[in-house]
Amino acid sequence: MAQSEAGNGKTFANYWMHNGYINIDNEKMSKSLGNFVLARDILAEHDPQVVRFFMLSVHYRHPINFSNELLEGAKNSLD
Repeated sequence: MAQSEAGNGKTFANYWMHNGYINIDNEKMSKSLGNFVLARDILAEHDPQVVRFFMLSVHYRHPINFSNELLEGAKNSLD
């Protein structure tokens, strides 16, 4: 944060958010397992506010099980 703010003279972030591991089919998402999804791909398909709501719906110490169906459920809840 100090480097970013020193480099551009602007506030880097007002809030930090933490979450547990992201799981896909109840397995930790990892490149080595080949079960990963890029953030840019998720954001191309879903509203960023829905993704944020989805991630905040789980306690930060618990893993998040990712699926498009769960994101759709988060969209419905947010609406």
